[in-house]
Amino acid sequence: MGGRYLYLRDNASGKYWSPSWMPTRTKLDEYECRHGQGYTIITSKVNGIKSSTRYFVPLGGES
Repeated sequence: MGGRYLYLRDNASGKYWSPSWMPTRTKLDEYECRHGQGYTIITSKVNGIKSSTRYFVPLGGES
């Protein structure tokens, strides 16, 4: 699937995942996705490592 993704890696174990589940499809211990006007926040947790990403769409921006 097309898109822009972030990847995280635990240097101690070498395991990697994406906080948004796609494209690695790693099982997440916790997951939350919230949408608001012009933004999305994705929060997840894997093996005790919690991450949060916030995506903005600028006013007048192109998709």
